[in-house]
Amino acid sequence: MVTHPWAEILRGYAEADRWTRAERREWLRRLTPEEAWEIFDTLYRFWEQTGERSGGDWAALEGRRIRETLALREALNRFARAKGLYEPSD
Repeated sequence: MVTHPWAEILRGYAEADRWTRAERREWLRRLTPEEAWEIFDTLYRFWEQTGERSGGDWAALEGRRIRETLALREALNRFARAKGLYEPSD
């Protein structure tokens, strides 16, 4: 059976995702409560400086993220249909 290069790319992304998740779980397992609070404090200070008080349009950013996610999903659905692999979700 001949596989399309895109199928190999998608399998590669899935494998990379599995490795990344495993590494993240291991890092979180070893994280001390003090380290976790330090990371939280750093992120919170950054959010205070750039997010909450920056005047940015958070609703517009969320809308853009949703549109981009839907566009990617539709592109993957078109690819799957073209390859005869499409199985619509409920």
